[in-house]
Amino acid sequence: MQRALPSWIGIRFHPVSDKDRERFQVERGAAMVDQIYGEGPASAAGIQAGDIVLGPPGGHFTEPNRIREWTMTSPRGTPLALELQRGGKTVPVIVSLVPYPTKLPALPAPPKAGEDAPLLSSLRMVRADQEGSGDLSGRRHMLFFWATWCKPCKGSLPELMAWSRRTGVPVLAVSDEDEETIRKFLGSWTGPFPGLVASDELRKGYQSYGVSGTPTFVLVDNHGKIEWRQVGYSTANRLAIPGWFWSAPAE
Repeated sequence: MQRALPSWIGIRFHPVSDKDRERFQVERGAAMVDQIYGEGPASAAGIQAGDIVLGPPGGHFTEPNRIREWTMTSPRGTPLALELQRGGKTVPVIVSLVPYPTKLPALPAPPKAGEDAPLLSSLRMVRADQEGSGDLSGRRHMLFFWATWCKPCKGSLPELMAWSRRTGVPVLAVSDEDEETIRKFLGSWTGPFPGLVASDELRKGYQSYGVSGTPTFVLVDNHGKIEWRQVGYSTANRLAIPGWFWSAPAE
């Protein structure tokens, strides 16, 4: 049965866009790692979300999705060399592929209320506070994972910003889009919006917080613990923050 199955590396990925290829100076076949299966070969090799898979040494992938073909046809149980780009540097790893599982292992679960909030070390601030930073350590704050194209994200902003004004709790808006796209959106947006805005283009924050859809709201207390979390927003599914009630203004 195993012989009939292709090989498996244990990642979810997407091709690097033309804009990002120019920025990172990588080939057309480079692939951005979105998520890692915890029990897979990539995890064992130390590959991380946000890494860019370049390909084997001396033979980087030159066509989109070439990584898929390479993975499925490469031998299993044999140490194979790959090169990644991480933080602007080339990082070598050795990976041993396994047969494609008949049932994929579960991806890491999002952190739950009461657990430590993961650090957001990969963010690039697009709009910061007066001190030029988005450091919220030791402060209660709301993380707002969003996208410029996300209609429910935009629909949540009046209530989200009303909550922030009433409670005095700052909101950090985090998108996995590039800085140019975010700045263009902010330049044309006329409605309420958080003062702190960051790009998580490498998706390390999205991975560590288990964000699979937007909008996702995560309230972090002043001790760095997850206090509350919600995925999605609509007129029938408003912010269910404990102790919060909001009535939308009449149009």
